Amino acid sequence: MLLRLRPVVHASPTATGVLVRGWRSSFAVEGGGVATLWDRVATALATGVPAEALPDTGPVGALVAQLRAHDMLVPIPTRWDGPPPPEDVLAWLESVAADPALAWRRLSAEPVAVRGSGLLAAAAVRALRNVGIGVEVSISAGDGVLLSAGGVAVAAGCGDRTGFAVAPGGEGAVEADAADVARRLGIVGEPAEVLAALVGSAAAHRLVCAVAGLPDPSGGPERPGRESGGPSVFVADLDPLRAEYHPWFSRHRESVGGLDTLCDARLGDLAPVEPDDLPQLPVPVARCGAAIGAGVEPGRARVAAVTAAVAGPGVVAGIADDAEGLALRTAVHTLGGGTPLPASAWSGDPAARRWWKTVTLRFGVPATMTVSEWAPGVVHAVVRDDAGLLGWAVESTPGAAAAWAAASAAAGCQVGVRPGPLLTGSGATPPQAPPWPAEDFRWPAPTDEPAFRAAARAALPDLPTPTPLSAAARAAGITAFRLPGAHP
Repeated sequence: MLLRLRPVVHASPTATGVLVRGWRSSFAVEGGGVATLWDRVATALATGVPAEALPDTGPVGALVAQLRAHDMLVPIPTRWDGPPPPEDVLAWLESVAADPALAWRRLSAEPVAVRGSGLLAAAAVRALRNVGIGVEVSISAGDGVLLSAGGVAVAAGCGDRTGFAVAPGGEGAVEADAADVARRLGIVGEPAEVLAALVGSAAAHRLVCAVAGLPDPSGGPERPGRESGGPSVFVADLDPLRAEYHPWFSRHRESVGGLDTLCDARLGDLAPVEPDDLPQLPVPVARCGAAIGAGVEPGRARVAAVTAAVAGPGVVAGIADDAEGLALRTAVHTLGGGTPLPASAWSGDPAARRWWKTVTLRFGVPATMTVSEWAPGVVHAVVRDDAGLLGWAVESTPGAAAAWAAASAAAGCQVGVRPGPLLTGSGATPPQAPPWPAEDFRWPAPTDEPAFRAAARAALPDLPTPTPLSAAARAAGITAFRLPGAHP
């Protein structure tokens, strides 16, 4: 075996040395004569050097150690077992594979079975043969193509405007995923030649990487797949010609979802969640379809919008056990009542004053605040104007309840909806650490959430009950509760 410099490694001179860049990282070497040293080392490593011939000490040893640490050296056999890969394929394997010889052995161990017909299958076959590996074609009716080798498969489909290639996996799972994706994308019509060539090549690329043990092209060299961990799908469009990977929640194999998967613009169950054209002051807000969410920061507003979109009539949704806190508060609000408290019980709270002024002065709404003790440790606050309900909150203290109710009303005034959305970041969705400094009087102090929930459970005549959600919503960490008296 020889150690060779990966073809993707390049160096640029700097004022004090050289900057060496690879496929995943880079490093700088400084000092007099470094450029000359680099030229000598890079020239020797371009053709390959036996590992034992590389020094461990001195300037060359230090440079080689950096190349090893940044995965810029690759082992290449002096003699191949069987025909070597084509030169361009070898250069690619030397650039991305940890062991190019092993990757080539896997690729050349058995031919790739291609099942399909038409332009899409022809494009996949052409791409696979360009790699220099065997192909066995079986013509089958249908709109898609299935590639398989080494116990792994990739399925793809293409219509007149859109095409796709699903993530590698078992044959049954990828075929089922392909059927679901085709329905979600609305694949119809005969494939356009340029689109079929793009999709067929992408499917072949994904299969070759999977068989060779290389990272899937969806996530680059450092992380296969998307951040959500789901099996991403290659989606290509004809007009304009473009392609990108989208997260996908598979119902046919182990899949980890996330909010990005649930709300993906092309493949998600819900509409994308975005700030859209909504004003972001004084409360961060976001939209998911027709649902609007608000929070103490933009990320929490996005979560609130998604969970509001997941919830249905009589159902309250939230992330993990936050759903129970939201459901208990909603149940208390639905029942109403309680012992009215004087304004002095809440008006001294700085956060409550701040948001009350936001509603009445900044937005100029002639509103009224009603704060009632519903049970010991459970306080209900409601903000109304002449037209009806503007906002509400249920918390453990009068000041916190008034503050969150006024903030909810302010968010509603800000975006023109009533009642305003409950804010995530309140006691219903307690952060492990408040996302605001202790001296920031915009937001109340965190609620003792376990104590509040215990008090609410003890006081409610009927409790919210857990209710099932879709598999994609559950995978995103969303849970839901049905309110007492609500019918499925």
